[in-house]
Amino acid sequence: DEINNEKGDLADVLKEHWGECFPLGGISGAPFVGATGFGAFSHHVPDDGNILILYGPHVAISESGEVGQYLRLGQSRHSTACGAVIGAYKACLDSKEEDLEFDEFDMQMAWIKAQIAPHVEIIKKQDNPMVALAYQAAEMVKNKFNNICSTNFGSGKLAIVGGIQINMPHPLDDHFLPMVFEIRSQGCATKNLLNELHETLPEAALRIGDVAANDEHLDEHLDEHHDEHPAAPSHSQNKKPQSKFDFSKGYQAVLSSPQQFHVYSWLSWAPRFNSPCFHALHRSFPGALPGQAVHARIQAALEDNFGFTPDNTLFGVSICPDEINNQKGSLADLLKEFWGEIFPLGGISGAPFVGKTGFKAFSHHVPDDGNVLVLFGPHVAISDSGEVGKYLRPGQQNESTACGAVIGAYHAAINALGKEDKDEYDDADMQMAWIKAQLAPHAATIGEQQIPMGALAHQAYEMVKAKIDKIVNNDFGGGYLALVGGIQINLPAPCLDHFLPLTFEVRRRGEASRCLLQSFKLNA
Repeated sequence: DEINNEKGDLADVLKEHWGECFPLGGISGAPFVGATGFGAFSHHVPDDGNILILYGPHVAISESGEVGQYLRLGQSRHSTACGAVIGAYKACLDSKEEDLEFDEFDMQMAWIKAQIAPHVEIIKKQDNPMVALAYQAAEMVKNKFNNICSTNFGSGKLAIVGGIQINMPHPLDDHFLPMVFEIRSQGCATKNLLNELHETLPEAALRIGDVAANDEHLDEHLDEHHDEHPAAPSHSQNKKPQSKFDFSKGYQAVLSSPQQFHVYSWLSWAPRFNSPCFHALHRSFPGALPGQAVHARIQAALEDNFGFTPDNTLFGVSICPDEINNQKGSLADLLKEFWGEIFPLGGISGAPFVGKTGFKAFSHHVPDDGNVLVLFGPHVAISDSGEVGKYLRPGQQNESTACGAVIGAYHAAINALGKEDKDEYDDADMQMAWIKAQLAPHAATIGEQQIPMGALAHQAYEMVKAKIDKIVNNDFGGGYLALVGGIQINLPAPCLDHFLPLTFEVRRRGEASRCLLQSFKLNA
């Protein structure tokens, strides 16, 4: 929710001090990146370095004191926060069996409902059910985090801060109720530092999930709902493999008209002309532009033709949470600096795992009669030597893969070719299971290409776009929905990351979609 990422919020304050963040959470705050996402994130740590994690759900309090209600900027009426958690609770209260069924395009909401369902009878009996629900959500998020985290990243320490983010009415700063503060390291006992945050609070205030702790029928409820966990998506629903990944015409066009790329290189925005990195970039991703140029063209097209302004526009991002996609000067950061706070829609790979529920919650936060802008796509790195899929991270001596999740899923699919599929659905790694299912039908074709990692990035884009198209809509009002999709390309310093625009369209309810992709052409 964008209200958790405003200037001065705890997450923002920590980022300003500790550096770029790797978003692990989805709707509700649960770490839906899973074991694969945590493994990728933790292995980006500097050699012998440390990790700091902030986690937890959020809940709002209105000016009148109503828990669960928030008046968003530009809106005239209060809305729920956290919308996903409250929505899941209400769906469970209604006890409609179809509401609790698994939906491939709403996986996170299906999981949240399954976790909340055993506790609804207890929660609704409390004096303030919304407060009890927030505590139960904190327990839910904590349990999932403990299922995916580890200290297998090296000799450093893992610092964990967990609790409940409390969104207060303007102009008050948001608050945070700390419930976990501990240090873990490989081979050592966990150190509990919670008293460092609030030594004077009564012991009862430091406990998570008093509701669950007093639930005499908890085990019984868990048994009853054991079979309600979502099943793994079926491979049979995937499309047939693409036949070709040939971008040679675009590459030749770049070589035959290199003037703009000389300028980008002169500005240190792009790789040196004729360098291995330059050729790797334009051989696999002809048409890619520095993020600064993409930002300028988006701004011009939306402001001049459709009346988008920072005040009437809500900005969402569905990109991989890898911290290299959120660095200062990256496209997502440039768009955020201009359009305003981000609502993160994506998980590992960049797919919008917040699902239909997440997009509905996000889009209904739009100012009255306002617009929605969404940036989406996977990412891939190119090393200084021109190797696609490799990136040298700050503080590390050896290059690592990017995108690690997509490349890992591809390798798993290649290794499984000709073998009986024995992969089982893993509730603690649901995003990776979905990515594998999408890439498996295309693995053999990708492996036959001249640059498999380049072809893989393009297939990952198709995968992300298909999921975007399944979850977005224009039901939020009379404003425009602008979609900017493509492939984020992480380049070695001092170059700016590039972006290959593959989708730029504007939609409005009752009108035909308008394609603006020509906005990125030099002579458009």
